[in-house]
Amino acid sequence: MAGFAHGVQAIIRQSHPATCYVHCAAHALNLTISRASEVQAVRNAFEIMCETVAFFRLLPKRRSMLLEHKIVNGQLSEDSQIKS
Repeated sequence: MAGFAHGVQAIIRQSHPATCYVHCAAHALNLTISRASEVQAVRNAFEIMCETVAFFRLLPKRRSMLLEHKIVNGQLSEDSQIKS
């Protein structure tokens, strides 16, 4: 926790008084997303992103195509050997 008087920050400052506190970026992102998800358009965008990630994670062939940069602008590149 980030409490100044209690929590991990206080415990670390007891041992190392010169340390400076930096808020966790993942926690800050989580708080931002939680607040932003009250907006319908933001919820829809996150849902599409989650579905896109799942699409590529489900099959190794899709993931390898993505990693090999064979997908350009939503289509297979011209030099791709995959026809479908």
